[in-house]
Amino acid sequence: MVKAPVKVESIAPELLELIGEEHQAWRNALPAEELARYGRKYIATRKKQIVGASESLEELYRQLESLGLRGRCLIEYIEEPNAVVIY
Repeated sequence: MVKAPVKVESIAPELLELIGEEHQAWRNALPAEELARYGRKYIATRKKQIVGASESLEELYRQLESLGLRGRCLIEYIEEPNAVVIY
């Protein structure tokens, strides 16, 4: 069986910064009260800012599309404040 070649996409530097250590440090430093506002929602972040939030991905995509930011943000799901996630 012949496997299809793996397609390697280049990733724009501006997108790489979204998943880097600097972003993680900023995200981890957000006050619990602020994160609680986004409990049970998807958030979109870009350049150390929350640029959109919604309970559904579809609505969040619409928000980002209207801002011209679709495909240019990191999307995360924020659990409710008292949730326990076990991996």
